[in-house]
Amino acid sequence: MSYPADHSEFESAMDAWHSRVDSNSKINLFLFDPNTISAGQLDSLFLPFSIKRNLIKYRKSGGRFYKAADLRKIFGMNDSIYEAVKEYIVIEKVSDSLAGMKHLAVVEEVASYSHSRKRKDNIFITELNSADSAQLVRLKGIGPVFASRIIKYRNLLGGFYSDCQLLEIYNFPEETFIEIRRYINVDTTVIKKIRINYADFSDLLRHPYLEKADVEKIVRHREKFGPFDSVEQVLGLCPADSVKKNGLRHYLTCR
Repeated sequence: MSYPADHSEFESAMDAWHSRVDSNSKINLFLFDPNTISAGQLDSLFLPFSIKRNLIKYRKSGGRFYKAADLRKIFGMNDSIYEAVKEYIVIEKVSDSLAGMKHLAVVEEVASYSHSRKRKDNIFITELNSADSAQLVRLKGIGPVFASRIIKYRNLLGGFYSDCQLLEIYNFPEETFIEIRRYINVDTTVIKKIRINYADFSDLLRHPYLEKADVEKIVRHREKFGPFDSVEQVLGLCPADSVKKNGLRHYLTCR
């Protein structure tokens, strides 16, 4: 990925972004917390590269966002871009008190574990890739039906790489996601990857991010040219959907 090096390149990048917005009715935006969004997730977010870079720099320097409007602090975040993304900004409320700071420290510590751990204040942090139905229904707004859907979708995917994937589940309410997001995390090390050079047609077709047309292209290419050398080769055969491609990266391997 390359970023604009000077102001003229920056202006050109911004013009290109606005042109894409004007010419496309569908742009890739999803709910995100600017304080916690990963580099991979940020890469798939429909924003100019320079703004993504400046956001990361701001966080590394110790900056934090307390409300959606704070995103205006980022250099390059003009009114039109802010208006396009503000509805997708979800920021966890954090107290300025010492108690609030301790709360954050605890959440960050629990995030490194691969299962639910009970905190001192009796709040559970649920790891989505290992949680069973009993753990999921502890989350506010998650009953037996959604717990079952979460597990079924997780099994189809091979595991979640982002908590935002909950919103891909049929009828999963955004308000529920916003409510529970502070209490969930994802261990990406347990994702089950597809061995793209060995998987058969039915195995590939089973994955939610692959359509039948994609699988046919992959199998034909493999039969004609032999094994894939990289995941990028595979992604090049799939539709130009940056969100889908970013997702697929987490589930494919050429090993």
